[in-house]
Amino acid sequence: MRVYQFSVLKMVESKVKLHLCNGQCFIWNANDADVLRQEFHCVGSLVGCLPRAPRQNTHLGLPLQLLPEETTLLLEKGVAELVSTADTLFDPNEKLIEEFKAHRKSSYCQQIELFRAERKKEILQNLPKIIEGKRAKRQKMLEEKHEAGETVDKEVNEDEEEFNVDKITIPPVPEHHALVQLYTESPYIVTGQSSPPLWSYPSTDQERLRYSVFKDLWEKGYFITSGSKFGGDFLVYPEFVFSIRAFVLMGLFLVTSAAILKIIHLFVRKENQNISVFAGVIAIGAGL
Repeated sequence: MRVYQFSVLKMVESKVKLHLCNGQCFIWNANDADVLRQEFHCVGSLVGCLPRAPRQNTHLGLPLQLLPEETTLLLEKGVAELVSTADTLFDPNEKLIEEFKAHRKSSYCQQIELFRAERKKEILQNLPKIIEGKRAKRQKMLEEKHEAGETVDKEVNEDEEEFNVDKITIPPVPEHHALVQLYTESPYIVTGQSSPPLWSYPSTDQERLRYSVFKDLWEKGYFITSGSKFGGDFLVYPEFVFSIRAFVLMGLFLVTSAAILKIIHLFVRKENQNISVFAGVIAIGAGL
């Protein structure tokens, strides 16, 4: 496996917004979540319900919940910033209201053009049926005139049956039927509305141990996720999480008493059979 160092962090156009809620950080923006996974090896875990697939927990969606180690790392590297509730919940001013109305109007106009393009596409796909229907209608009209004793031209004029799709009048979508976009992340975040939220992780010896190990693995190019499902601290992947299984289940311990041997013994017994390597990191003392 190729292990590499992150010598220079890739720049992002703007900092990723981390929404702090009850001591946990969440990402509501799909683009930000993708950037963190692809560019910065921060996987997190999706914890939200999919709008089109409710009442199940096999496939989840936004928000993306980050490990506390991931949050600290992103803040330390200057990639992300914390967002408080006051930055997203505030009374809009007149300028913001006008921007909202203009955006809604622009969205409606775009939907009209898309609807017309889709309708023309449907007409072209059904053009043979439309022409056949026009022929049948014209033939029926000629027969009715003939039965009424009128003089009719029985020859079908093919030019009359041809028509220009662009000249067809397609009524616009009524505005009350227009689709309204519901954002997962507010597009009107205004930072600085209040004091920036505090983030104190890591604050204990155990937390400092976890962060030191996490950061070291991250800088070597590994992907790290929570190992709590298998009784450990971290699952370590040599490549992207969804393309390969984890090859290390890592447990971190602070040696503070003789009871640590019993803890390690219990931890080893919890090792999952699908993970081929077990790694334990032991730190003696504090001051990490």
